[in-house]
Amino acid sequence: MLSIIHNEFAAECRRLCFVSGCHLDEPATMRRLASIFQGYEGLEEGPPAMFVLVGPFFSPQSAAQLTFPEMRAHFATLAALVDRFPLVRVRARAWVTAGWMHALCELRPLRCPPGHHCQRPQQER
Repeated sequence: MLSIIHNEFAAECRRLCFVSGCHLDEPATMRRLASIFQGYEGLEEGPPAMFVLVGPFFSPQSAAQLTFPEMRAHFATLAALVDRFPLVRVRARAWVTAGWMHALCELRPLRCPPGHHCQRPQQER
């Protein structure tokens, strides 16, 4: 029995969702994150074990002017967004990493349609 539980736990830990280019000061980013979280809420297997959120967390236009309280407010908005999705909030963990990893991974923000798969979004104009 312990082996079965261990195998299920190990399988769950292999599921990760990478999301990069997270500009928390842009409403479009928050809508995309909500779409991703909503997509995982509806899955039978639930959300992944971890969401890896890769910065930069603020758009180039506003990063230089943001104060620490404003930055903290944007992260509080992210926390409030996660709070809207109970399965994501309870089952998943988050790892937040700086923007330099964005260049290494060359990832784009993901958008989850209803169903099981996430896809790269079309370039927005």
